[in-house]
Amino acid sequence: MYSSRVVIFRASAPIRANAPIRPTHLSATFVVLPSAPPTAMLIIELLSLDRIVVDPDGTQAKDKSSAIHILADSLASGVGQPAELVEEALQLREELGSTGVGGGVAIPHAYLADAPTHQLSLLIVPTGVEFDSIDGEPSRILMGLVGPKSAAAAHLRALARISRLLRDEGRRDQLMACTTPELVYDCLERMDAEIGGDDR
Repeated sequence: MYSSRVVIFRASAPIRANAPIRPTHLSATFVVLPSAPPTAMLIIELLSLDRIVVDPDGTQAKDKSSAIHILADSLASGVGQPAELVEEALQLREELGSTGVGGGVAIPHAYLADAPTHQLSLLIVPTGVEFDSIDGEPSRILMGLVGPKSAAAAHLRALARISRLLRDEGRRDQLMACTTPELVYDCLERMDAEIGGDDR
C-alpha cells in the first residue's frame, strides 16, 4: 500500500496577531493519507521498432560479445550517445556478474551519465547465445537497458517490468516465434496490456 504522512498543527489557544508562536502553543496530529502507486513503466514506452533485432539463425549474435555489441548499437540511437560508449558501459557492468538471469533470458543493463532517459533494445536469437547464465543455458531473448544514474529508481522499475514480462515461459515462447521486428513489437504491446500495472 502506498501512503504519505501529513502533519497538521493546531493552536491550543487563540494567538494574537504578530505575537510570537512557541511550541507550547501548538499540538500536532499525524494523518496518513493513501496515495496512488507509481504508474507502471511499459516496455513499449522504452522500445522502438528500430531497436528490435531478430537473428533467427544466430549469424549475427555468435557469442556474448557480439550480442552486447548489437544491443549497444541499437541503444545508441535511443540515448543519443556513441555506440562505443554504450557498449563499454554494458561490458563493464557484465564484468561485475553475468546478466543472464536464466530461462533463456539476459538483461544487460548499465547507467550512462549523459543518457537523457531510459531506453531498451531487444535481440531475439532462437538458436541461443552462450551468456554465462545462472542456469548454464543459452540466452535467446536479450533485452538491453541503459539510463541516467540520476534516475536509479526508474532503472529498477524498468528491470522489474522486464522481469515481470519475461518470467512467463508462454510469453517467452511467443516472442521467440516472432520472425520480424514488427511482430515482436505487436507481441510486446499485447503483453504490456495483459500485465497492466502489476510489476510484482
